[in-house]
Amino acid sequence: MKPVKVEDGLDWQEGPADAKASDSRMLVPRMSFEVRTRFFIAQCKALQFARRNWSLSRPCCLANAFLEPPLPPPGDGRACFERLTAAQTARFRAYVQAVEVRGELRGHSESAHFKRLVRPELLMGMPASTPEGGSGRTLARSSSGAIAVPQPQAAKRRRISEKSQDKMREASLPDAALQRASKGARSAARRQVKQSGVRHIFWHAGMNCWRVSWREAGVQKNKQYMVHRYTEHGKKSDAEADAAALRDAIAFRKGLVRRGVIKVKKRPARKHVPGFVSNFPGVSWCRDFWRVRLGRQGEGGSFHPKDLSPMEVERARLAAVRCRKRLELNRREQQQFCGTGGRQPPGTQAAEEPPCLSSGSAAASASAASASASQPEDHSARRAMYAERGDESCGEADAEALRGAINVRQDFVSKGATQAERASRARAMRGVSWDSSRKSWRVKLVDAAGKQWNGGYFRPKDDTAEEMERARLAALESRKNLMLKCGLPVEG
Repeated sequence: MKPVKVEDGLDWQEGPADAKASDSRMLVPRMSFEVRTRFFIAQCKALQFARRNWSLSRPCCLANAFLEPPLPPPGDGRACFERLTAAQTARFRAYVQAVEVRGELRGHSESAHFKRLVRPELLMGMPASTPEGGSGRTLARSSSGAIAVPQPQAAKRRRISEKSQDKMREASLPDAALQRASKGARSAARRQVKQSGVRHIFWHAGMNCWRVSWREAGVQKNKQYMVHRYTEHGKKSDAEADAAALRDAIAFRKGLVRRGVIKVKKRPARKHVPGFVSNFPGVSWCRDFWRVRLGRQGEGGSFHPKDLSPMEVERARLAAVRCRKRLELNRREQQQFCGTGGRQPPGTQAAEEPPCLSSGSAAASASAASASASQPEDHSARRAMYAERGDESCGEADAEALRGAINVRQDFVSKGATQAERASRARAMRGVSWDSSRKSWRVKLVDAAGKQWNGGYFRPKDDTAEEMERARLAALESRKNLMLKCGLPVEG
């Protein structure tokens, strides 16, 4: 669509060339950047109040895209436009005015959301305000929805044009569609009448009263409180009489609740809507911190920002994302080392050879370790990997031991372990698994009949390799006794 001409504060915009003149011309109010500023601010504050999700592709307002870096609103009551610098405000003004001159580009959906944000008064459902005859006065809608300034002549013409367009649209609709449209208008009118805010109490416009409606022994019962009976021969105003009738209706309803005639059901709590979005799987905003999860039971911890400022929230989000990546890498290494996809404790094989190797596979792993020792590896890539994961607390001594353990593990996976050895190792650990939530070894068996036998949990005293091995051997001994108890063939 391209602008054609400007007349009396209105922009005439044409649609497609093959459309009729009556349908292709549309009145769009022209507003200056200063007038539209209040709508940008109101739109941003409305999103903060509703605690809606924010993302780079769908920001809270158009001014948010001009912040450097673009971050979600901090929730301190200030709009994004109020946080722009002078240079950012100049770029923002130039963009809005450029889009106004070019007009809407039909069929160009790359920045459709941003072009809709150019006219926040239409996106928020507010009537567009137009300058009046050079006086600078505009239509303003307050937070309560009241219009503060009378409508100018241009807005009056626009309203008349909208009514004529509605009549033409209704004339072109079929009978069924016209009935649905009229039904929707009637339901919208009902929703706009007075409401009590209390269940079972309704306003009856025909009788001009508040009605209490309830069911007792399967019979519908009603009680009316007429407003005109509370006027006391003109001593009270209509508003005072209406409030008095509503108070009596609420008091009567409370009496029914106390007697048990009306049973009040507790409504379920509303689902918490996150205030920030991480745009990374497994990292979510929960109340006032970032939460990291891996799968259904993998808990990665929480990362609390010092305050709700954009920089602190972003710092905590980056730390949570690094933690999530580190968890994914650890799980991938554990599954590759175990060969069965089962859960194994982190750090179990960090100081010696894999403790759950059978006697047959131990010689193969030892020969593989000696072969790898004769061919030194370049550990620069591994150092870069740990630097990316953020393991800054690893000293030189610990790094040397860790490199040796990683060499043994990789040699076992790539060279020393055949398919038969992996199967033998899986049979040796059958029924014993690592419970990451309890941080202990768990013994659980299933007999031929499908009955489950639990052998308990064995938790190491600390995270050292010796304690991990001691707890694992205790779990294997418990598994052996459990096999004898349930009649299963003893393995290992």
